Amino acid sequence: MAKKLRKEKYIKNRVGRDGKQFFQVSIEYWDDEGNKQQYNKSFNEKDYDSPSLALDAACMHRNDILVQVKGNRRKPAIKKEFECYAVKEVFDKSRDLLICSKKTWNKLNSLYKYNIQPFDSVNIRDITTVDIQLSVNARVNDSSNDKLARLLYVWKRIFHTATVMGVVDKDPTIAVVLPKSKKPQVKRKVMTTKTILDDAIEAIRKHTHKTDEHLFNAEIIIYALKTIYYTGLRPSECFALSRSDVNLNTETITLKNRIGSTAEEENVLVALKSEDAIRTLPIVEELCDILNELMKFQDSHMLFAKFDGSLMNISHIDSKIKYACKSEGFEFNMYQLRHLFGTDLITNNVDSRTIQELMGHASYSMSVSYARSSEERKKDALDKRHLS
Repeated sequence: MAKKLRKEKYIKNRVGRDGKQFFQVSIEYWDDEGNKQQYNKSFNEKDYDSPSLALDAACMHRNDILVQVKGNRRKPAIKKEFECYAVKEVFDKSRDLLICSKKTWNKLNSLYKYNIQPFDSVNIRDITTVDIQLSVNARVNDSSNDKLARLLYVWKRIFHTATVMGVVDKDPTIAVVLPKSKKPQVKRKVMTTKTILDDAIEAIRKHTHKTDEHLFNAEIIIYALKTIYYTGLRPSECFALSRSDVNLNTETITLKNRIGSTAEEENVLVALKSEDAIRTLPIVEELCDILNELMKFQDSHMLFAKFDGSLMNISHIDSKIKYACKSEGFEFNMYQLRHLFGTDLITNNVDSRTIQELMGHASYSMSVSYARSSEERKKDALDKRHLS
């Protein structure tokens, strides 16, 4: 009986037609072009004194070959050929691939010029995490925390676009740490009072040119301020109201549109952003009288349209109100009325669900964030405190 020989890796034991054993060295490897190759060589016992010596020779040869193909035993990662795109090219393409409104695009473009423009002509694949980190860090002294976050968002948007385009295989923004701003933070005044609203109305009238068009537009703005005061509407919702949205018989206002922008146009009617924002609000008696006056004053189907029938531009209105009030020595803006509305509801212990639905928020926590205290309320809380 023939002696049973040991088994060796990469060596196969075969028997030829003549009954002699031979040992086949069989090694698979990959060449430099990434093509799969198979190496084979046989060692026959008839060429040696015994099968054992033939196996020993096969083992020695196998070891030599393994040394030669070391590093090619595993399939190499074939490097993908990427098209070359500069950072500016990718940013521009993001407008088509990651659709946003014209207004949002203008903001993104402004942030790009402020922070990323020096990288305009750099190949997107050459941008590193360090490049992005340093570019954002460079703005810690002159940008707020919100602005720093928006700057980083633009970088993320660029690499998201590059990924969609298939021109990068990794996103270096993932490892970027958002720095904290060193710019002195000025706390914005978001609270107001009915007295300040009345002063703002007088300021608007005082600082309006005495032409039919300007006087008409000023009164429309005043009607809008009163409407926001009683409803807590977002300015963009208020200026989108039409006659068909107001039912004085049922004393309700139905909200479904806002002033916004599309990818092509700014300052147009668009749908509300979320289902929570779509709502029907009851109208209090004081507002019914105001809206009755407005409908007699306004000829257009759009309740807050300008003298020429076109939609109001909220940014322009904000500027007009700010200028008039600043000229009279105080600060005021439309959105403060929404904060006042939310504060009044919360301090009057209205239930959370009702507040959330009146304000059109997705959650009550968002409604709470609108509420503000006052110095009088803080003092009253301390006066009523039961000391331990």
